[in-house]
Amino acid sequence: MSDAEQRDYRRDFRAMRAQLSSLAMVTGIYAVLFLLYYGTCAQRGCNMFISVGLNFALQSVLIGAVGLTVYRMIRRYPASIWTPMVMFPIGSALFFGFGSMSTFLGSDQTLSFLMANNYAITAPEQLRTNILTFTGITVALASMNVVLRMRFGRPKTQGPRTKFSLGTTAIGFLVIGAILKYLLILPNDFGVTNFTIPGTLKSLSPLIDLGFAIVAYLSVKSGKNWSVLFWLAWPPHLLLTVLEFSKMTVMFALLLPAAGAFLAHQNWRRLMLWVLVSAIAFVSLQEVNTAGRLTIKRGTGTIGEAGFANRFDILGRALTGEITVADTATATVAAAQVWWLRLNYAGAQLKAMELYDRGQKGEWTLSVVEVVVPRIFWPSKPVANAQGREFNRLVSGNEEAMTQVGVSVYGDGYWQMGWFGLFLFSAIMGGILGFVARFTYVMAAERRLIFLPVIFLGMRMALLGPSGVIQKAFIGALPILLAYMLLIILIEQVLKDAGKRNTPGYARQRNHGYST
Repeated sequence: MSDAEQRDYRRDFRAMRAQLSSLAMVTGIYAVLFLLYYGTCAQRGCNMFISVGLNFALQSVLIGAVGLTVYRMIRRYPASIWTPMVMFPIGSALFFGFGSMSTFLGSDQTLSFLMANNYAITAPEQLRTNILTFTGITVALASMNVVLRMRFGRPKTQGPRTKFSLGTTAIGFLVIGAILKYLLILPNDFGVTNFTIPGTLKSLSPLIDLGFAIVAYLSVKSGKNWSVLFWLAWPPHLLLTVLEFSKMTVMFALLLPAAGAFLAHQNWRRLMLWVLVSAIAFVSLQEVNTAGRLTIKRGTGTIGEAGFANRFDILGRALTGEITVADTATATVAAAQVWWLRLNYAGAQLKAMELYDRGQKGEWTLSVVEVVVPRIFWPSKPVANAQGREFNRLVSGNEEAMTQVGVSVYGDGYWQMGWFGLFLFSAIMGGILGFVARFTYVMAAERRLIFLPVIFLGMRMALLGPSGVIQKAFIGALPILLAYMLLIILIEQVLKDAGKRNTPGYARQRNHGYST
């Protein structure tokens, strides 16, 4: 990296740090203000009406501040859309802003369903979890800023960087991604095959979507041929993605190509059009996905074991209204906005705080070794999501419960070590995200799209990780991300050396003892 490049990236990071600092200031100030209010009313009982209003204000401010921050950052630095600097704020607004609003803005049926649940929460109690979350977000943003502030090392003298054909990269991602997803991963998930697929390999399931992201980029940059390929191959892939009855995979299939195209055209309105289409798809698939998953569960006992033909049949019946949520679920579940409640972690956070306050501290159910060592080298390794199941058993009192409940990094930190744990876990998370953001931004800005698998893992870590537990979502995910990055760097180096050997005069230089 040249001196000029280092100066440019330092300037970019300085400006993006300023945006993140402004967001941290907003969340920090509101956390302190609401902590002061909660401290004055907790003993005598907080007014329900005021608490609802404050919760709404707090979460609305989070959504608004994140929207403004993301808009400013993407508008000036389009490559940031692929980094944790954008994805972490978006995830925070989605889960801890919009999701938590279901507690008081949900329908009457939703609120009745929630209050009958083990994770019921009142407005004053949610005020406490909002203080927890806003404090954690503030610490994470501050930690991310510290890492982003670190200066780049001294430039190294090296040969020219290997130039990869984006077309070759796109086709490679599409072919390898299709083989992985449609011949290995999905048949295994659907119960067609019964061998174990390592989690490191499953993490590459969206590789085909990354291929379409590059094709979308090339459609803007290089014209008609790539556009024809995209519109011929992408719709069938999207249809097959719907068969998973997973809104998240459909969102990846829709939004990753949008992000790829945005790198090329940098047109905010065109990006918002894709986002609007994705939002409509998200809402439209609520009924279909829930009915499909419950139909499969009713027939097999799980939500996964159904082959492609069976899923096509279920999808067709769900789209035509032959099967509905009302036919496959209890009346209470069918009437509730379960999709919205799935984005709400406030109840689980409250239970984690109550457990710690009663002296029932959480334990590190997963050691660092257990999350870092791949299952291929340790076949009997404990299940990584056992913590969510054990937490649910502890809260519900049902030792046979199999449902996994996410407590969030913030709730888990408090459950483990109280407020100190919240600060510690949030700081670790922010530091990891800052580290990942440093190199993923450079890769995206330089259009080194062969690194898209690494960039995507960083995006997913920032978007979904805070709603999980730190051991799996960050400490366990980071080595996988670094391993893929080193593998791609190795491939780059091998191809670079191969290019040198094909350079005229290389053999003559070797024979005379010269190095290249």
